[in-house]
Amino acid sequence: MVRAGGWQAWVPPAATWPYEMLVAPIDHVDDLPSLSDDGRDGLAATLTDALGRLDAPRFDARPHAYTMWERTYQRPFDGIDRPAVRLHAHVTPLWRSAGVQRFVAAAELGAEVYFNPVDPADAAASLRAAGR
Repeated sequence: MVRAGGWQAWVPPAATWPYEMLVAPIDHVDDLPSLSDDGRDGLAATLTDALGRLDAPRFDARPHAYTMWERTYQRPFDGIDRPAVRLHAHVTPLWRSAGVQRFVAAAELGAEVYFNPVDPADAAASLRAAGR
């Protein structure tokens, strides 16, 4: 787990993707526009640490693309009073592990039934080790 500036990032126990991380504020926040300057700085620091672990040398130090936009959950910020939602995001590298042929099928995405070839406990252990 990574913690910085009121934010945390961790590998969920049943990750959908290899090396997926959840990122969320430690205290309840409804949406990104509600963040204070310190909250935005904390998010930046947490993402810097978390993405650095994902780019660690065990992956040949190659920079990777990430997806976070499609999996950021927050209250719609449209001025309408809505029930509280806890802001959080899923960060997923857009690459395959060495030797793993992994292409996501449309049916897999549409049905939200995923096959993850990497044990989430192994992914979490390697990400923890990358921060040392």
